[in-house]
Amino acid sequence: MQLRMKRKTAKKVMLVIVEGLTEQTTLEGILSELFQTDQVEVFVTRGDQFAFVEEPKKKVADLIGAAIKKYRLKESDIDRVVILTDTDGCFVREDCVVHNATLSKNENFYFLDRIETWNKPGIEERNKSKKKICRSFPR
Repeated sequence: MQLRMKRKTAKKVMLVIVEGLTEQTTLEGILSELFQTDQVEVFVTRGDQFAFVEEPKKKVADLIGAAIKKYRLKESDIDRVVILTDTDGCFVREDCVVHNATLSKNENFYFLDRIETWNKPGIEERNKSKKKICRSFPR
């Protein structure tokens, strides 16, 4: 009688990096059905990871490293990485960012034609930074 050893194949994981639990809840099930990987891991970062980042590639590498640690993966387990980030109005023209003195610190309201904020210079700077980062990612 000859025994055949079943060859253990590496996991193939699609790593999806998102900002919040809403994205995780919305995407986890459907992505598992759509893609032909063994599993989909949705890594939640809890907040905007790309607003003021000097080195976007290092930030992405750090996020992937944190996900590998959390899910106890090896780099070779990862089939692909998808990063979903919202743009928070970063492609809005500066004249559409409006100061509103009645708002509290850190309050921003997004409308179809403008962003109202207590901190116009801060939002404009965030938008420039995030726009540059978003444009640097491969599509």
